[in-house]
Formats: sequence, structure tokens, C-alpha cells
Amino acid sequence: MKATVFKPGTRRLILAGLAIAVALLLVGVGAWLVGFTRLDRLETASRDATAAARGNSKDIAGLQDLEPAYQTASVAYQKKDYQTAIDNFEKIASFQPDYKDSLPLLFLSYRSLGELQSSDQRKLAAAPQTLAKAVALTKTRGDTLKAGFARSPSLIPAGLSNYDTLAQRTTDEMTWAAGYAKGATVPPTQPGWWDDAITAWEPVYQGNPGYLKEAGDMWVSARLADTYQAKAVYLCRVKPNYTQALTAINRAIEIGRNSHLPDTRQRIFVQFLNFVYQGQCQVG
Repeated sequence: MKATVFKPGTRRLILAGLAIAVALLLVGVGAWLVGFTRLDRLETASRDATAAARGNSKDIAGLQDLEPAYQTASVAYQKKDYQTAIDNFEKIASFQPDYKDSLPLLFLSYRSLGELQSSDQRKLAAAPQTLAKAVALTKTRGDTLKAGFARSPSLIPAGLSNYDTLAQRTTDEMTWAAGYAKGATVPPTQPGWWDDAITAWEPVYQGNPGYLKEAGDMWVSARLADTYQAKAVYLCRVKPNYTQALTAINRAIEIGRNSHLPDTRQRIFVQFLNFVYQGQCQVG
């Protein structure tokens, strides 16, 4: 077979074409690499911007990062943006636990967030977990935390005399939040639901009759009294078991009186008590 022989001019054109193709390929690869690098930088910048908006721009790498993080956390705490405050105070406390009052404010941020969650029906389950993190600080960093409050006694909430009473109060709040949440999750369609709710709420009421008083219908005294009344109604109308019905409605009256529930509510309890005495539970 005879080999193809290109004329000098044709050969130069072919070589020039190949050179141009290789050059274009290299340019394309280079452009792709540049574009990929720019895209990666844009994604990184976007992540950094998002984190910065939340007050979590970066971890603490050195002393120079402490003050910016502290300022971000302090502003968030004042605005009651407790999660952002926690994110930043945690970083500071991990790097330098005794930096200003970061550790006490971290403790207070957990406590305040837990209190907010405990008064929100949608977040009841999260409240004891958040408060537990505050309590954990008293166990793992108790000495440093106590020293921090000693340096800044004005951080102790009103009504509490010192760090020890604050620590104990927070532990109690964790217990109350857990008991309240347990009672609140009992479905009222469950047979005998009132007994499960009463078992969960009685210790909360005993520990703090004013628990969630500022949260309207969530006030434990009101809910517990209403639950006793619901039990009394069932025992009187369905069973009937007048003796146990009297015990339940009398407990509702006692809670209502001791907690100063609204008069209209207390009158309902007394009215039903009279129905039980008269054997007229089907009335009213």
C-alpha cells in the first residue's frame, strides 16, 4: 500500500491546526480550573457569611479572636438570642474559661433558653435538656463558674442571693421542666390519663406552686387542679365512685385556694363538690 505524502504547505497547515487544537484544549482546562476555584471560593465565602450572620464566623484560634466573639455573644445575650450567645460563649469558654464573664454568661444563656422553652408548648421536651446543660456546667466547671460569678455578682438574677442558690434553683428548674413536660404529653384520650398527669405534676406543684404562672393556661397549679376535677367528674359520673370523687374534687379546691386561682374557677370546683354530695353529678 502506498503511503500518503503531504505537500510541505499542507503539512504545515495540519501541524498548525493541531497546535491550535491543543492550545484551545489547554485554555479550556485552565478556564475550568479557574472557574472551579472561583466557585469553591464563592461557596466558602457564602458559608462564612451565613456563619457570620449567626455569630459563628470562626472558631477561636488565638487571643485575638476572644474579644470579637465575646462582643457578638454579649449582644446576642442582651437581645435574648440565646442560641447565638451559647454558640460563641462555648467557644470562648473552651479556649479560655476565665475570659471576662463568658462562663457565667454561658450558664445564664442555657438557663434563660431553657426557661423560654419550658413556657412554649412546642418546645417542652427540649427545656429539661437545655437546663441540664446549665446544670452540667456546675458539675464540670463549678469552681471556675463560681469564681466568675464572684467577680461579677451583679449577674446573679434577682431574688437569688448567691451562686449556690442559683445553681440549686437551676437544678430544681430542670426537674420541674422534666416533670411538667411528662405530664403535658399524656394524651387526654388515654384511659385514666389524669392519674399519669397528676403523678407527673404533683411534684412540680409541691416544689413550686407558681411554676409557669406567667404562661397563662400553662400554670401548673391551674392545670393540676383542672386535672383533679376531670378525675372527679369521671369517678362520679361514670363509675360512680363518690368517695374517690370527693377526694379528687377536694384536692382541686385545695390547690385552687392555696394558689389563688381565679374565683370563677374555684366556684366551679365548689359547685361540683356540692353535686357529688347530693349525688347529682349528671347536673351541670
